[in-house]
Amino acid sequence: MICRATGWDGDHPTGRGSSDGTEIIRRDGDHPTGWRGCGLGVWLDDQVQREIIGIRADEFGDWVADLACNHAQHVRHRPPLFERPWVQTATGRAEHIGAKLDCPLCDRAELPGDLVVVRTAGPFDESTMPAGLRRNHRVADGTWGLFRVLRGSAHFAMHTVPPIERDLVAGDCQPIPPGVLHAVTLDAGVIEVDFLVPRHSLTDR
Repeated sequence: MICRATGWDGDHPTGRGSSDGTEIIRRDGDHPTGWRGCGLGVWLDDQVQREIIGIRADEFGDWVADLACNHAQHVRHRPPLFERPWVQTATGRAEHIGAKLDCPLCDRAELPGDLVVVRTAGPFDESTMPAGLRRNHRVADGTWGLFRVLRGSAHFAMHTVPPIERDLVAGDCQPIPPGVLHAVTLDAGVIEVDFLVPRHSLTDR
């Protein structure tokens, strides 16, 4: 099923990748059939912080931080704009594994590439939707959600500052970053939630 996602899609309104000038790398991995193009581009005021799980050089020799959310960011040392002398040494890079960076792509609820669906909850209608989905809840760390409306309509709220609130109709979808509070109101409709993880996490097991 192809679903639609509405909203702002692009770089930060300032023209930079993030509020502090961090540059964003969009991974080019294909999305599983049925949800290509569902990345939502809504800028959130509260920046989500993600743990650095690896630091590597790209094809140009620039340093890239891989984040726990499966997004990636350049972490260049270019004073006076970017003061990151630690990235120039192996010791400094090793010491920053586990540190946290703001992730603008999570702030925009932008689905990373190269994820695979490992489980789908639903379909649910207004009489069968679990109570837990109606309350504030989170998707587990390391897992993305993709909320999809199959029939009718639903209201989705993500508790950021300011909150994301969307009235969704059949064919719409909403990516859900790991660890972000959200809730669903369903009066008349049918919904499903896909749960997605990085492809490499399956092959590494």
